[in-house]
Amino acid sequence: MKLRKIFASFVLVFLLAPLVEVGQREVRAIENPETATFVLHKRVFDDNMPEYKENTGLEMPDFGGRALNGAGFTVYDVTAKYHAALVGKTQAEAIAAVIDEYNDDAVGFTKVGNEQFTADPEGTTKFVDLPLYSNDIDAAYLFVETTTPTNLNIVQNAIPVLVSLPIEDPTNEGQSLTTINLYPKNVSREEPKPTPKPEPKPTPKPKPPGRLPQTGEAKTMIGLFGVLIVGTVSIIWFKRNSSKKTN
Repeated sequence: MKLRKIFASFVLVFLLAPLVEVGQREVRAIENPETATFVLHKRVFDDNMPEYKENTGLEMPDFGGRALNGAGFTVYDVTAKYHAALVGKTQAEAIAAVIDEYNDDAVGFTKVGNEQFTADPEGTTKFVDLPLYSNDIDAAYLFVETTTPTNLNIVQNAIPVLVSLPIEDPTNEGQSLTTINLYPKNVSREEPKPTPKPEPKPTPKPKPPGRLPQTGEAKTMIGLFGVLIVGTVSIIWFKRNSSKKTN
């Protein structure tokens, strides 16, 4: 009887052991996640870029600007490039070096998934399940605005944003964020309205010349003029003859 109880207990422990291990793995996965989610909140400002605001990784409801839909973003895995640039440089210098390299030639950069577009009332898009590690080292990702909406007069695009993991949770010391919020910014400017052209003044029609006599009228006038001449000559001739007779 005791032997049976011992055997039954051994079998029960054997059967429960995998369940305990699975439970431990799930707890470890929650405490130490292997991926992160990046939420991009697209903002557009009028006329000028606002004062620099550092992305903390947390949501920033008072960030300012207006939500902008239709902006397309592509993410690149720049882990190797970033860590190579970090040798002998500060973090800021390494980030600037990678961004400069991208701006010069983006051919050697590795895309992670497809381009995604901001949508919904908040102008957001999410890149989910980005690994925290790339080739067993802390991952670094470059987010680039690869499509700019054309419905606004955008005069300044968002600069590429490089994020090197892990990102410390500013509200929980010693913990890292697994959901990271970013706020890329654009500047738009209202297009100047064209100055209306003055309507051309109508060209005045030339005044018609004085009335010319018609053909029949001209002939009549010439006839009258002839009669007048003949009459004048006759009167002069008659006066001369009269004066001769008197003498």
